[in-house]
Amino acid sequence: MTGLVALLSLALALTQAAGTSTAIGVSALQGRMIEIDSLYEARDTVGLAAALSRWNGADTPRIRFYRGISAGWRGSSRDAVTFLRPVVDSGAAMLDTSERRQALLVLGESYSRTGRYQEMNALYDRELQLMQRANDEANARANALADSIRNAPIISALTSPEQSTPPPAEKIPSQVGLIALLFALFLIPKVLQRIRIPGAITALVMGAGATALGWFEHDLTLSLLSTLGIVSLFLFAGLEIEGRELRSNLKPLLLHAAIWAGLAIATGIIAAIALDVPPRAAALISLALVTPSTGFILSTLKSFGLNAAEQKSVRTYAIGSELIALAALFFVLQSTSAQHLLLAIVAMAGIVVVIPIAFRGFATLVAPYAPRSEFAFLLMVAVACAYATRLLGVYYLVGAFLVGVAAQRFRGSHPAMSSEKMIDALEAFGSVFIPFYFFHAGTEIHSEHLGTGAILMGLLLVAVVVPVRVGLIGLHRRLALGERFADSRKVASAMVPTLVFTLVIDGILIERFGLSPQLAGALVLYTVVNTTLPAFVLRAQPADFEDVEALPVDSTLAEG
Repeated sequence: MTGLVALLSLALALTQAAGTSTAIGVSALQGRMIEIDSLYEARDTVGLAAALSRWNGADTPRIRFYRGISAGWRGSSRDAVTFLRPVVDSGAAMLDTSERRQALLVLGESYSRTGRYQEMNALYDRELQLMQRANDEANARANALADSIRNAPIISALTSPEQSTPPPAEKIPSQVGLIALLFALFLIPKVLQRIRIPGAITALVMGAGATALGWFEHDLTLSLLSTLGIVSLFLFAGLEIEGRELRSNLKPLLLHAAIWAGLAIATGIIAAIALDVPPRAAALISLALVTPSTGFILSTLKSFGLNAAEQKSVRTYAIGSELIALAALFFVLQSTSAQHLLLAIVAMAGIVVVIPIAFRGFATLVAPYAPRSEFAFLLMVAVACAYATRLLGVYYLVGAFLVGVAAQRFRGSHPAMSSEKMIDALEAFGSVFIPFYFFHAGTEIHSEHLGTGAILMGLLLVAVVVPVRVGLIGLHRRLALGERFADSRKVASAMVPTLVFTLVIDGILIERFGLSPQLAGALVLYTVVNTTLPAFVLRAQPADFEDVEALPVDSTLAEG
């Protein structure tokens, strides 16, 4: 571990020499501001008050807004009026609509508690006048837009009997671009797979190229297709969970879990010290570096020339690591305060309880009268639970994963859920939408993520973390099975890719923790390289998007 600290320190020196940022990660004040934002969004009264008491930066309008809101939530009406009234009167541009509404609500309640009813009425009267003025302006713009549509050339062309000229190229609907993208995502990755480049990496690079060219900027359709892709990925990951298989390998699984957890904790501590990031961000960076991408790995097993025992080992290790990582991800993201964490646990427990009830209700009330509806039901529940966990702040993947686990258990008692047609439909659905997830993830890669410092650090992470992970898997195989390192090389190499988990956490770090572009780019480069390596090390063809498949109900893989 001392060597790892030294190498990470070397990365910092190389980054500074290349003329990049002199400090990696966000500054202390930026980190505290991000924490305050998240506590406000979580409505964490105690946590917000504590964070504001530690604030030692400038007394900006936004800080005064938060102080006023916190005072109002705690019942300190005079302080709430003192802080909020100047912010509301100034019409501060930093407040969005929901924040201004919250400020007015707290300010009005504070006037009421202190008996200042005239001021409360004046506040609401003025706000109603502003709303009426905005409504009049919106109506005027809508009427002007309607007139322009009625007089638009396209309307005239459609209603006129005369032949019209074709529209210019820039007027072609964006849907045509999505159709072209669909063809490109299924053709180009297949071509590059002949030189052992994984299709997911090709789609990711294509997305980065599209961003560089200014294509598909803020495209809502692409975002929806991407969401269906990540839901599919983790639905299949959940369908890979076989309780009997895990119980039959409990001892090696526990040993692997202990080694992996130790690596994750050590990596998080090193990240916090060497990269100067807050503890929660360091924990997420650690998960991004050491968590194997289970869905991607399991789709590669057949192509890597592993025997049945080795395939089962990889499956068990990857699933065990992902289970721990998902639990850690939940606790890290929800640990803004004890109160918030408790509420999140209760909400997550509710989701876990509701999913089996939904499956039983479907089997009893729907399936007998609506045959062949299993696929639509499973997909609907996966999407609904994915959005529910997204609202909880733990991203789509947790909900979809839980539905996959429940579905795998339910398939044994409901034959239609294990029919080949239903499984084929799921696999076809995944093969269509999964490429869009990787392409959309690529569109989040910008030029600032590709600087010299990011490249140097990404390569250094590959040179340090990948050998450590491979060595620890070899150590585990030695302790659990007495296997030589040379024999464990294939299993360890197959466990290297971190693609999906790293991309998901990288996005969370950027969105919620203000991760520096340099470190975000380094994580992307790290996962691109480690995902590409196994195909070359094992001299095998990489997995295709169409290789996703659900675990059979009567799986009988050999022990390993």
